[in-house]
Amino acid sequence: MLNVTYYNELESKWQNLIANHNFEVGGADSGTKTAKQYYNMEIRNQTGYEESMKIGLMYISDYGYAVGSTYWTTYLINYDSVKNENWMFIGNNEWTISRNLNDMTSVFRLNLFGSIDLYYPNDIEFAARPSFYLEYNVTFAGGTGTSIDPYRIN
Repeated sequence: MLNVTYYNELESKWQNLIANHNFEVGGADSGTKTAKQYYNMEIRNQTGYEESMKIGLMYISDYGYAVGSTYWTTYLINYDSVKNENWMFIGNNEWTISRNLNDMTSVFRLNLFGSIDLYYPNDIEFAARPSFYLEYNVTFAGGTGTSIDPYRIN
């Protein structure tokens, strides 16, 4: 759906800025882990699979690294205490691309309280925030990354 419906709704000038990327889905086990520990399990785990596409979902480590570096040693199950410091937190239940390594039927989600947990996707409707990589030739044009002065690209 993201690589067809969502992608095709974008203007061609924006489509041309999005790179094809190999999304690695290694999986992580549940428990208390930091952004770095989840990153190593998600990306470096050889028991997962890889899929080449333009649009994916965020990794749980993406959310973990979206706060200042002083919080990178905080376990992501405790991120409810730093949700207001996290630029990715918008107060919704959101799916991630990160699956549970020990139970192939559940995946990690960002919950509406700002921390992560495991959930069974079945027919539950949570938000699916598109995630993508930019082409190598896209350059930074300005902005500070705030809502009143967003980043701009060329």
